[in-house]
Amino acid sequence: MNCLCRGRSALVETPSAREFFAAWIEKAEQSGKSETTLKHYRQIARDFVDSLGEWAEAPCEQIRTEEAQPYLECLNNKGLALKTIENSHKILKIPFTEYCRLGKLAFNPAAVAKPLAIAQDSPGKTPFIVFHYINLSISG
Repeated sequence: MNCLCRGRSALVETPSAREFFAAWIEKAEQSGKSETTLKHYRQIARDFVDSLGEWAEAPCEQIRTEEAQPYLECLNNKGLALKTIENSHKILKIPFTEYCRLGKLAFNPAAVAKPLAIAQDSPGKTPFIVFHYINLSISG
């Protein structure tokens, strides 16, 4: 565990991103979720933590959208269907949302990350543009 200063004198142990996701999986395993759901959670947690590289050992409070976005881009680069990417994104937001609810994070870095506008409809098909994921700002 890493330590971060909170206030002026109190030290609070803060889990690394790796520890944070391991604890989330452990909690999910105790919640009575189906084995299929837990399998998806474990895969997403493992892949996300792996995508963090050195950031995996940083305190989870230091994880920013800039670290979460490449995970979604990696899923797109694997040629996964947009629905699969959206489902993974939805699951990735769960532990960060819980940490925000507990007051341990100021914002959810996964919530700000966006699935890419281009995703594979299915293997062998041409990628399509999904306009509802693009935030366009057109100046007149």
